Amino acid sequence: MELVRKFIELDLPKPWGILSPGDFQAKGAVDECIRHGLTPKKDFFAIGGTGLKESANWTPALSTFGTPYEELGEAAAETIIEYITTGAKPAPVLVKNKLTIRET
Repeated sequence: MELVRKFIELDLPKPWGILSPGDFQAKGAVDECIRHGLTPKKDFFAIGGTGLKESANWTPALSTFGTPYEELGEAAAETIIEYITTGAKPAPVLVKNKLTIRET
């Protein structure tokens, strides 16, 4: 959070954004910004990179991006079943990341 505090002290033109590799790190950054009187979606934007469903229940609800694990699991299972039943080399499968915009 020290880095977030230093960033806030720069007093950059608003709004600015925080893109974090993890949802919990993004939540900590959001909390720190709020402690300094900043308002999400007015003064800053924050997105966590894990895509945890639980982050929808945080206050404020965290915007996230990440791999939809259910879709990834389904694609993997279908690929394995196809390989077992046909013996054919599976084709590559692309599961796109998902961006969910919430309160941050």
